[in-house]
Parts: sequence; C-alpha cells; structure tokens
Amino acid sequence: MNMVKDDNRRNTNEQVLSEGQYLYCCDTTKGVTVTYTGPKIITITGQEYPVVFNAETRKLRQVNLGDAVQENILVSQGEYVEVINPPKDGKFPRDNSKENVPELKMGEKINIQGPISFALWPQISANVIAGHQLRSNEYLLLRVYDEKSARENWSQAVIKPVEVVTEDESKKVTKAKSGESEAKKVTKAKSDVITGRGTDVNPDEFVVGKLFTIKGKEVSFFIPPDGVEVLIDQETKQYVRQALTLASLQYAILLDESGVKDYHTGPKVVFPKPTEAFVSMKDRNGNLQRIFTPIELNEIQGIHVKVIETYTENGKLFKSGDELFLTGADTPIYFPRHEHSLIRYDGNDKHFAIAVPVGEGRYIMERTTGIINKEIGPKMVLPDPRKAVVIRRVLSNGECDMWYPGNTEAKAYNCQLRELARRAPTTRKGVVSEGEYSRSLTKTKRKSASDSRLVDTGVEAAVSASNSLNKVMPDMAMNLSNVNHDNKMMMPDQFTRGSTYTEPRTITMDTKFEGVPTIGLYNGYAVMVVSKSGNRRVEIGPKTILLDYDESLEVLSFSTGKPKNTDNLMKTVYLKERNNQISDKVFAETGDHVQVSVSMSYRVNFEGDKPEDQEKWFEVDNYIKLLCDHVRSKLKAKIREFSIDEFYSKSTDIVRDALLGDKTEKGRVGLLFDENNMRLNDVEVLGVMISDPQIASKLKESQTFAVESSIEMAKSLKALVVTKNHEDIKRQTLTEIEKTKVKELELQNNEILRTMELMEAGHKKRLSELEKLSEDKTKTDEIEAFLFNNSLGRSVSKAEKEIAIQTSQQALKVALLAEETKAAVNKLDAIGGPICESIVALQNEDTMVKMAQATAINSWMGMDQFVDLFKGSPLEDRVRDIITKSIKPANQKALKA
Repeated sequence: MNMVKDDNRRNTNEQVLSEGQYLYCCDTTKGVTVTYTGPKIITITGQEYPVVFNAETRKLRQVNLGDAVQENILVSQGEYVEVINPPKDGKFPRDNSKENVPELKMGEKINIQGPISFALWPQISANVIAGHQLRSNEYLLLRVYDEKSARENWSQAVIKPVEVVTEDESKKVTKAKSGESEAKKVTKAKSDVITGRGTDVNPDEFVVGKLFTIKGKEVSFFIPPDGVEVLIDQETKQYVRQALTLASLQYAILLDESGVKDYHTGPKVVFPKPTEAFVSMKDRNGNLQRIFTPIELNEIQGIHVKVIETYTENGKLFKSGDELFLTGADTPIYFPRHEHSLIRYDGNDKHFAIAVPVGEGRYIMERTTGIINKEIGPKMVLPDPRKAVVIRRVLSNGECDMWYPGNTEAKAYNCQLRELARRAPTTRKGVVSEGEYSRSLTKTKRKSASDSRLVDTGVEAAVSASNSLNKVMPDMAMNLSNVNHDNKMMMPDQFTRGSTYTEPRTITMDTKFEGVPTIGLYNGYAVMVVSKSGNRRVEIGPKTILLDYDESLEVLSFSTGKPKNTDNLMKTVYLKERNNQISDKVFAETGDHVQVSVSMSYRVNFEGDKPEDQEKWFEVDNYIKLLCDHVRSKLKAKIREFSIDEFYSKSTDIVRDALLGDKTEKGRVGLLFDENNMRLNDVEVLGVMISDPQIASKLKESQTFAVESSIEMAKSLKALVVTKNHEDIKRQTLTEIEKTKVKELELQNNEILRTMELMEAGHKKRLSELEKLSEDKTKTDEIEAFLFNNSLGRSVSKAEKEIAIQTSQQALKVALLAEETKAAVNKLDAIGGPICESIVALQNEDTMVKMAQATAINSWMGMDQFVDLFKGSPLEDRVRDIITKSIKPANQKALKA
C-alpha cells in the first residue's frame, strides 16, 4: 500500500465521531488500515495516524485527525450511487465499530439504489447520481460493462414506463365501477406486454460494451441496475441527452459508425441510435446547426441528384448510378434521402431557368450528341443538366466588326469568351458554357491590355473595354437556394426566401450578350445566312434574325474611292436591296480626242421575289465593281461618238440614253445585270471636266459669247413682247368696253320684252279664267236641271207606285171583308137561331156577359161582324154592350183605339 507521510500531526489523539461519520487510521505495526464509524470516541495510539483516500490518485494520504473525519454516503429516494471497488461480501462498515478492510472487488463497480446511507471502506469511491427524469424528447445512452450482472439484475432496474392510455382503455376505465383499480389493471397489463419493462431493450442481447438508449417517450424515470452505466454527454456534461425535435418542413441527418446516413423529416422527435450521431454544420455565425430546411422548388427551378443506392418508389426502380433532375413541377419541396446524393455546381444546389425575352434566344447543347439547339423566346428555359448545357457562341473580331459595326462592347465581350474557350476542358474545346462564364465573373478581374493572353491582333482597345465591361456585366450564374441551410425560422411552417425587403420584387434584365447572336435588319437591307451544312437563305428586313450555332452571314466586299477601285475594300454582311446610291467618276475621250471625266451618281435596286432570285443577289461578291466596270465600258464607247462641244452641251442626255435606254411613255427600262439580278434605275450626271485646260478655256469662251448673244437677243425679244402686250391690252380694253355697252342694250330690250310677255300672259290667263267660269256655270245649270228632272221623275214614279199599292191594298181589304162577312153570315146562319133564342130567353146581362167570355166570340168572330148579326134588331145596342164588357180591359183600349 502506497502511503504519503505527513509530519503535521494533531497535538491531541482523541476524536469524536457522530452518527453518520467515519475515519481511517493506519496501524504502523501491522500495516493495515482500520475504519472507525460513529457514534464513537476514538483515541489514537502512537502506532496509528489518520489518513484519507484520494479517489483520483487512488492513494491514502496522511492528514490531521480532524481532517480525517468523513461523512457517510447518503443516497436519497430516487437516487443511486456508483460504488467502485465494492466489497466481495457486499457489506459496508457497521455503525459504532472498528473494522479492518475486507476483501474488495478491485476494478469492479456496482450500483446501489436509495434510500440508503453507509460508510466506505478505504480504496472505495462512490458517486451519488440523481435518478434520471426523462421528458418525451430526452434520452439516455447506456453501456453494458458487466453482461452477466446486467442480465441478472436488469429486473432490479428502476424503470417507470410512460403511461399512455388509449381510447379503448379509457372506455374500460370509465366503464368500471372502481375506476382507480381498473386503471391500474390496464396500466399493468400494458406494462407486461412491453419488452424490457417499458423499453425495447432485450437483456438476452447484453454483451460487454453494448450501447443502447432509453427514450423519454417510453420511460419517464430510470435508475440503472448493476452491470449497466449511464454515459455522460461530453458536450453538455449531462447524463440526460436532448433528442432532436423536428417541426414541419424540417429534417435532420443521422450518420452511423458504418457510414450509413439516415434522414428524418418532421414533425417528429428523433432519437439517435447508440452508434449514430447528428450531422451538423456551421451557420453564418459559426454556430453548429443540426436542423435543416428542405429545398423549395417551383416550376422554373430544379436540382440534380445522383442515385447512390438502388431503391424502388411508387413501383419504379431507381438503380445505383442513375441521375435525376427534379423540378418544382413534380417535387415542390425536396427532402434529401440516403439513396440520393445532391450534385452541386460551384457550391450551388439549385438550377434556375433562364429568361429568354421576346426576340432573343439561347443555345442549348446536348451533352451526348453535341447537337446545339436554339430556344426562341418568350419562354423560361430550364435545361436538364444531365442532357443539356447552356452555351455561348464566340464571335471573331471580324464577325463583330461586320455584324455589329462600331460596337466595341461586343468585341470586348467576345475577347473575354475566346479566352474562356481557350482554357475550357478538352471535352468542350471551343465552347463556352454558361457556368464557365459565370465562374469567370467571380474571379479576379482581367489584367490590363498588356496581358498577351487576352490580346488578339488589333484589339488592344477592346481589352480595355472588356475590363470595364466586367464591372457592369450581370452575374447570371445559378444562385444558392433561397432556403439556406443556416436559416433559422421563428415559425416552423414557413418559407424564408432570399428577398430582404417588403417592396414588390422587380427584375432588371440585361441579356444583351448572353444569348443567341441577334441580327436586326433594317428596312431595305438583306443578308444571306449560310450554315456549315451548306444550306443558304436570304433574309430581308425589317426583321430580327436569331442565328443557329452553325450559321453565319455571307460576307460581301465593296469597292471604295472615286473612281471605284479594289485597293481598299469595305467588307460587310448587309446588302441594301433597294435605293442603293453609288457615286463614281468615268474618264473617257470624245470623238475629237479630248479627254473628259464625268462624275455620276447611280441608283441601283435588286430585283426578285422568289428565293432563288434573291440568292443571286449574293452571287457577285463585289457588285459595285461589276456595276462600275460595265458602266465605264459603255460610256467610253458612247462618248467617242460625239465631239467635245456636242458632248459637253448634251452630256446628261447622252449618258442617260447610253445607260438607261431610250425614253418612252413608261419611262426608261434601265440596265439589268443578269449576274445578280441588279438593275440600274437612274443616273445623275454631277459634272463634266475637260482634261486639257486650253480646250476647256476656249470652250468656255465660246460658251460665254453664245450666252452673251443669247442674253441680248433675249432682252430685245422681251422688249418686243412687252410692247405687243401693251397694245394688245389697249385693244382688248376698247373691245371689252364696246361689248359691255351692247350687252347693256340687249339686257334692257330683253327686260321690256319680258314685261310685255308677262302682261300678255296675264290677259290670256284672265280670259281663260272667264271662259272657264262660263263653261262651269253652264255645266252647273245643266247638272241642276238634270238633277231636278231626275228628282221629279222619281217623285212621280213614287206617287204612282204608292197609289197602285194603296189601290191593291184596298182591293185586298174589300175582298177580305167580303170573305169575312160571308164567313160570319155562314156562322150566324148556323148558330143564329139558337143563340138569339137563348139570349132572349135568358134576358140576363150577366149571364150573357159570362157566356160571351166563355165562348170568346170575339176570338172566332169579329166583334163588328157579331154585332152586325143583330143590326136593326132591338138587341143591337144590348149585344154591343155585352161584347164590350166581355173583352178584357187591355183589349177594350185597343178596341176603342
């Protein structure tokens, strides 16, 4: 036993130990260490000295008697103590005793649960640990250090499972009369079903060094048994570890010791396996972050993914090595998975679509075939990085000069592209991809014009413009995802985009140099587009042309100077197909051997509406040379036919007739060139110069004399004309005055005649009216007489007809009365005797009245006829009265009437 001697001993050898205290004393005679426990009074002899055990150095150290007193280990309820080097018999010093150290299990460790209090033997160390309270998002990492003890004592572990009562179990508890006892039964039954007493731990699998976890969602309180220890987190220095809580739109990555990654998406609480650790990365502030947000995609964004492990999804097999391009159309939110590996380009995750405005285009090259297609706007182009790459076309300085005359900015830009193409990988030699150009903008600015790597022949100024251009060219590279990995969200269910302002988002597009070379043709201009495959076509403005990658423009050469020559040719791709104006000077000799020079201006058009006719426009490389050479030949021959005087005076007509043809009603036909369908429509003679100055002087004097004579003669003629005009005016004035007087007399005579004619017409009209009135009176009288006669005749006829009718009626009436009388007589003859007798016999007026009413004599025989039967007899008046009384009052009124 190693011992450290200390000469600082106490002056007294007596020490009082209270309950729960102990101390160690080393016996120098035996070399053993004795343990004293209270309550006790200790008297140390000269052969003993007090010591304490240092657990870190594992040595006993001599101390003063008072410093040797130690407190018993106190383990409360819910705590446990780790005892290192425990006694073999499991017994600790008894209270109020003096005991020697028993045999210890050196190097071993046991866990003792509280509540308990005990003293320690020398060389034993103890660590009191509070029982582990776990929340649902916390866990413990355990390690088996003694598999036998762990298996035997696992049942002694304090494990309090999380009591989760399901809906069915809750109904059982509610249904039971004694709810508390029923709840205990349900909880106990549930606890018995769970393996490992509330955990997924299987004690049969325990081996030394095995790690396993106790999850807070399963166990709320835990104290380990012997053979198992709880590992402390080296970062937090705590036993309880925090699981990772993921909200919606969050994910975490666990990396196993085997190198396998496991991706977890929220909402979820992630408990790592013992062999797993969270993948973390530093954010912009340098803090480690274990929670990441997914990649947000829309229809014009995508990510490039490589399959690193074969898997099947939705019935589709994805093999290892396959590459996928996912866009927002099918994957609006992308969560990484262990079968995928994200392919990043220059540290960027996302691929963004390229905006192609109206009238512009982009070149897209197929990676496998090398075919370059052209995408025409307006559209958003999102190329699949597996199959296509956006490239830029590099133009030579000559092409820049001819296609974009005077544009130094375009030349500088293409100088930069040529340098990038020179340094491009051999697989894409001569082609500049969009990514290469974007990366170039992030590097150091180009060197000065003296850097020979950038300078081509004759473009030193262009390089200087290129350096300034780099400062303003927009960076069109793929930006990082707006949902950054180090983004911390206040709310989990939200997206954080790259905009840092609340104003409406705007986009400023500067795509002048990014896409397909654009040729803007003005009105009246034409170009020939030639492809490397041999196809040719003519485009006529106004139009915007987007060239394919293998297309270029036919180059024309124009003669310059006066007279036109080929010493300094002007190269261009643009042909003006209408109203070309060309000036030239022709030297010729007249028929009298005088040298002259004629300055002229030609107006030329190109004819043809069919494509094959238009292609002929470009068959002559230098149409100006063709025109000028042919015109010179014709004019020289024509001028020889005239003397200098004739030609000088009629030069314009001679030149126009020679070149444009004779003048007709439809105009001049012009000069047609079959070689390129060019027609000379008009010629303007600007001037004629004589080479010999003497001849020119004499000709000038002759012309001067002729002009002066012409002027004098013109003056005389003008004076004569003026005099004639004056006299003609006087004569015309008198003539006009005489004509005026005659006209006035004619007008007066005409007025008198018109007045007489009007008066005569009035008389005639009055007479005609009187005659008409007389005629109308006569006709009226005749009509009235005719009407009177007609009326009188009608009246007479009517009276005659009325008399005839009345006569007929009277005759009829007489005949009727005769017949009635005759009938009545016959009736009376038949009944007259008896009736008379009866009437006489009765002699009773009332009786006769009733009889008359009963028999209704007046109904079958007229009253007058009946009275006539008694006419002349004494009964006439009597019968009349009776008949009258027998008639009803209404009939009486009628009878009287």
